[in-house]
Amino acid sequence: MFRICRVKCDQCGRTHAILLSSMVPYSQISFQDHLQIITAHEKETLSSITLSSALSFDESNFRYIIRMYLKHWKQRLISERISVDSESLISSCFQYFKRQFMQIKCTPNILFLNTT
Repeated sequence: MFRICRVKCDQCGRTHAILLSSMVPYSQISFQDHLQIITAHEKETLSSITLSSALSFDESNFRYIIRMYLKHWKQRLISERISVDSESLISSCFQYFKRQFMQIKCTPNILFLNTT
């Protein structure tokens, strides 16, 4: 279980959660698992059954991640020439889209590069 730090912004008055870059907001599946599923889908290297058993969650989660990637993220990444296997994927998504990769809910985010 994680304790999520929440802060209230003095400028906008909203409460924001500070998350690790390895977390996808509003998802119980880690960022690395998202990347592994999407990479396998893009390269067509693994079947969904093999991948879902290797990652220890069910096939419906696997299909959901692929569906959300195709619906919300694939064209965005193509438009900015961002590769899924790029080391700068996280910072590029924050820079161009103001959200974590695979975050579906539209909420504004800011990437804090320096830790406090």
